[in-house]
Amino acid sequence: MIPRLVTAPSQAPVTLEELKRDVRAEGFTDDDALLSSKIDAAVAELDGYAGLLGRCIVTQTWAVDHAAWSDIRLPFPDVASVTVTWFDAEGAEQDVDSGDVVLIHDARGALVRFRPEFSRPALDPARPFPVTAEFVAGFGGPSQVPADLRGAILLRAAQMYTYPDGALPRIAEDYWSRLIAKYRRLPW
Repeated sequence: MIPRLVTAPSQAPVTLEELKRDVRAEGFTDDDALLSSKIDAAVAELDGYAGLLGRCIVTQTWAVDHAAWSDIRLPFPDVASVTVTWFDAEGAEQDVDSGDVVLIHDARGALVRFRPEFSRPALDPARPFPVTAEFVAGFGGPSQVPADLRGAILLRAAQMYTYPDGALPRIAEDYWSRLIAKYRRLPW
């Protein structure tokens, strides 16, 4: 049950202009594409299921598929909403009424529970994972991302631009690690 990205964030947590200011490239446009790629790489290093943080940074939509009517552990904290769909015994997709689902936030992240009165109808036997939880996770828009996390993204993008060979100064690497440490999650 590996999570899959449904809708990527519409914006990065930091802007090209912010990075250009950090690397003192304001007014210079020749490296805009390169700088944008460094932002993308810095975000990818941290964001989502495969990122070092183990969480979503800017709001995005993910889904996990499940085999049965049991609790569904979501891989991220900061889950704002969840919808559950399922395939019935005839293979038709159905929606679970939002009143039959409870989203619980705990130390491990988020958990989808079905209310005891939910009837748990028969599932499509031809599908190995007939239940899907689609959810929205992240801190919110770019301006809602914590400042130290935005700073870590800018620092990493600037490092990749300034040191293309990867030979980063040790002090900068230590500082970057401290910036992201409190946002890292243990694997679920």
